[in-house]
Amino acid sequence: MQLESIERLILAFSTLPGIGKKSARRLTFFLLDHDPSLGKNLSEALLGVYESIDHCPQCGFYKTREEPCSLCSDLHRDTASLCVVSKIQDCIAIESSNAFLGQYHILGGTISPLDGVSPKDLRIDALFQRIADGSFTEIVLALDATVDGETTAQYLYSHLDGSDLRITRIAAGIPFGTELEYTDRITISRALNMRRDFSR
Repeated sequence: MQLESIERLILAFSTLPGIGKKSARRLTFFLLDHDPSLGKNLSEALLGVYESIDHCPQCGFYKTREEPCSLCSDLHRDTASLCVVSKIQDCIAIESSNAFLGQYHILGGTISPLDGVSPKDLRIDALFQRIADGSFTEIVLALDATVDGETTAQYLYSHLDGSDLRITRIAAGIPFGTELEYTDRITISRALNMRRDFSR
C-alpha cells in the first residue's frame, strides 16, 4: 500500500495533458528516488511562475506582473494588422516563423458545441471591442485547421463581414485536423505569406 502523499502526487501528475496513470507513477518515483533538491527546484519553479506570470489584458499573451506585455509594447510592430489565434502556443509558433509582425489577439480556445464551449466562454467580445477601438485595417484569422477552428472562423467572419476591414485567413498547406502549434515554421510562414481573403 502506498502512502497518501505519494498517491496525491501521482494523481496530480496524471491531471496533466498527455500524462496517464503509468507515466504519473514513473515521474513520482523518479523524483522520490533522486536528490530531494530536484523536487524542490521543480516546486520553486512552479510557484515562481504562478506568482510572477499573468495574462496581458489586451492580447492575452503571457507577461510578468511588473512589466508591460512584450508584444503589445513593441513599437516596431505593425498596428494595422491583427492576427487572431486560439491559444498562446499558436502565437509562439507564428512568432517563430518571423512571417507576421503585427498585433495578436488570443481567444483562449475555439467554439466547440460538443464540449460546451460557446463564444461567451472565449475572448471574442474583447476582440470585437478591441477592433472597434483600434485602427486595424486587416484581421488575419489564423485558427486551427479543425472543425472547431473552422466553426470559430466562420463565427468571427459573420460578425465582421460588412465592415471596412480586410478579413484574411492563412492559406492552405496546413493539413485539416492539424493544430498550428504542431506545424513547422516553414509551413506557417508560407501559409501566412499566401493568406487570402476570407470567404464562406
